[in-house]
Amino acid sequence: MKFFCNIVLLLASLACAVVQDDWMTFSDPFPIRSATAYGGGVLLATDGGLRLRSKDLNHLWTSTDGLETASFYWVNASEKAVLAISEYGIVAALNEDEKGWRVLNRSAVSNGVRMVPDMARVSENIITVAFENRLAFFDYLSGLYILTINRVGKTSFSVSPIKQIEVLGDSLFVATEETLHVRKMDWKNLKDDTQLINPDTWVPLPKDLAAVGMAPDTSKSVVVDGKKLGHPALYYQGHSNVKWRFEYDDQVYLVTDDFIGMFERGSKNFSDLTEYGYYQLGEVYELEKTASGGVVAASPNGFLAYSDGWSWSAPSLARDGSGNSDGAYGARMKVLSNLDNEISLYHVWGMGVMLYAEWGARMFAGFSPGDGTCMDEYYQNYTVAVGTTAAPDNSGFLVATAAQGYYGLMYLTKNGEMSCAPQVGSTSIAGPITARFDKNGSDWIVYVGTRDGFTPFSQGGVDIFTIPSPSKNGGRLLNVKENRKSIDGIASRAPIDMAVDEKNKVMWLASISDVGYMELDQDTIKLPRSIKGLVGAEYTSVDVDVRGGVWVGTTTQGAYRLTRTGLSFDTLSTTRYTSTNGLLSNEVADVSIDPVLGMAWFAHPTGVSRYKQDYLRDASSFMTDSAKAEVKGYPNPFRPFVHESFCIDNIDDHASVSIYNRGGKLVKFFSGEEVAGGRAVWDGKIRGGKYAAPGVYHYFVKTSSKVKRGKFIIIH
Repeated sequence: MKFFCNIVLLLASLACAVVQDDWMTFSDPFPIRSATAYGGGVLLATDGGLRLRSKDLNHLWTSTDGLETASFYWVNASEKAVLAISEYGIVAALNEDEKGWRVLNRSAVSNGVRMVPDMARVSENIITVAFENRLAFFDYLSGLYILTINRVGKTSFSVSPIKQIEVLGDSLFVATEETLHVRKMDWKNLKDDTQLINPDTWVPLPKDLAAVGMAPDTSKSVVVDGKKLGHPALYYQGHSNVKWRFEYDDQVYLVTDDFIGMFERGSKNFSDLTEYGYYQLGEVYELEKTASGGVVAASPNGFLAYSDGWSWSAPSLARDGSGNSDGAYGARMKVLSNLDNEISLYHVWGMGVMLYAEWGARMFAGFSPGDGTCMDEYYQNYTVAVGTTAAPDNSGFLVATAAQGYYGLMYLTKNGEMSCAPQVGSTSIAGPITARFDKNGSDWIVYVGTRDGFTPFSQGGVDIFTIPSPSKNGGRLLNVKENRKSIDGIASRAPIDMAVDEKNKVMWLASISDVGYMELDQDTIKLPRSIKGLVGAEYTSVDVDVRGGVWVGTTTQGAYRLTRTGLSFDTLSTTRYTSTNGLLSNEVADVSIDPVLGMAWFAHPTGVSRYKQDYLRDASSFMTDSAKAEVKGYPNPFRPFVHESFCIDNIDDHASVSIYNRGGKLVKFFSGEEVAGGRAVWDGKIRGGKYAAPGVYHYFVKTSSKVKRGKFIIIH
């Protein structure tokens, strides 16, 4: 258990290494699906990971800790092993050092069938696992599923799903919705039980769960050491709500689906250990990068929170406590936008728009239908927006709002002044929206996805507006409809997301079934001829990184980065990211690429993942007169046997870096891809794989016009 005490020291020692290639996941570890006594506390299987909770410990393991997923339905600790099974049947074991987990078997995942929560039992080296339509037997010593059966007696699990299993001695009881069966088991030699697959070897019993000790607890009181506990979370409709109870010499832990309580025997105090304060947002359907780095995230129930990539702000609730609920994901809404002065806009379906300060922390203005604003020109007493975006000059926000007749545009300044342009679209329903300056840096070019319905499966295209900046017209939108062009969508499908790549002069679009692009000087959306490694995905989102990589989120396949294999966009190769790599889940509701911190962010039903990689950083302003950060080397002093790497940071993408020892001998040189993202990383080794000798070292960073130098010390 020592590693919990050393987490802070460990992170400090990775000061440079973690910034080069690093995954982090953030999840809310609820509901609780299973629990076991472990480490003086409780180990919990949840939809957000495996959580160890005690009086002094509060730690969460997720996909980045070797689990390959975060949703777990069963956990068990014994002297032999600590084991867990995921929602879809991944079996994992805790490593001896307790720092992470190892997957024993993942073969059940291909079936796509959920496990019944908490329905696995261990006898000898066999785990009996109840899935919704099958019963599986897993040998955790060999790491193999021995056998799977889909019926007992005359009962098919596909018709009457498994609800409960229990091992009592050498007997295995299986209860379905309608029946109860039992069978004698030879647990030590189960692999040799050739009759196990024979459904007639199971004996039917009257379905009396109480008679075999399988009936749920219906006690009206929760009593510990003769004391009745009155905490309301322990009860539901007048009966005990406690599913798991674990007793130690000093504490008693009581666990429900969403509550963790601890009774201390000495003081007779009862503590609520439920809260997980590191991340509280829960499900996220939309992420929007910020100008200073990090993201603002929105949950379906109307909460917003900001993350800098390592920690999260406390969630703030939208006006009147409402969110976009199931419609947020169902309509593929993209209604959260940020300006560079920490102001955010958020639209709630039917209720209007809200302006927030401090990246969503504090709402300072709200505009609802019926307030007498021009938004009443769309739907009376109702607003319907699927997309919002920041204005190209950062003066405010643009909102595409559905209407009776044809959709309209709304411009809202950061000071809360509103201008509307009703009846300007080619359809009544608008989808996502994005905007940029024209080639002269004067007028705005606004792209709006069009739809013939609210679902992402709708037919549609793109309306392109070229309009004067409102700053030239007293803050008003003028001549909008007169400057509209309409083009067909991707294979006539409505766009669900759009991202402009100014550097490569192209805009990328995703529909529910395709990814396409439009060169900015043309008015035609094209499909790449080939996207190698990407077949049959259902898309949710698209964004572009500083190197022209196109990131797409999918409903079941994780996320992909698409890159050109030639000079054109017609042939793309793919890099796939899944829960095996570090994603919290393969269901990605949104993707957002942060060029300031060099992070790719992913929204999931169970939380947020972020992937940090140097090449995602925008280094174009480094070593310029307007650079906000100076070239620096760290950590200094550098201890190769303590620190993983020495970083030379905030350098130009096209720079070269030379490191010399005190005698002037070149010991390391970096250029090209080695400095992608504005950072050179040295592990302290020289030719032959030996570590550089202790002493003073100098580094020189050169571009075609500048030289930056510094020195550092190596200590062994």
